[in-house]
Amino acid sequence: MLQDALVSLLETGLADLAMDRPGRALGAPAVFRAALPSASDDEEAFPFVVVRWLEGEDYEADESMETFALIIGVYGEEDGDGHAASVAEQWSMVAASSIRRLLHGNQTLAGKFSLRFPVNSRKPTPEHQQERYHLVTITTKWSAPAPEPLLEA
Repeated sequence: MLQDALVSLLETGLADLAMDRPGRALGAPAVFRAALPSASDDEEAFPFVVVRWLEGEDYEADESMETFALIIGVYGEEDGDGHAASVAEQWSMVAASSIRRLLHGNQTLAGKFSLRFPVNSRKPTPEHQQERYHLVTITTKWSAPAPEPLLEA
């Protein structure tokens, strides 16, 4: 339910974001549930956002917490100086900030899931130099009323 709401929000909210795509015209990132399609060509998949559930927790205070990763993959064409890394770096920041603003404006999803702050975005391995292709992960936490206990028959 929450994953579907996140996918729908991102598809709608990013539809007008024209980003570099390898060998193709500018276009919006594709949004996927859980993982990239197995049949997709690595290069053809860019740009993308994968909505992946990471974990869930229940608390005694009748509250549940669900954690989702929004994994962003961007591509950068070489700039006039032959640097693709700086272009991809800029696309990384544009995509991450666009998604964070979108989340900030939509803090309740599926009628019961409330976004918890802070919303963290980072490169999975910032010490590793990325060239044309960059990955960024946005970690989101969503609270909701705890699930009802199961009744025994």
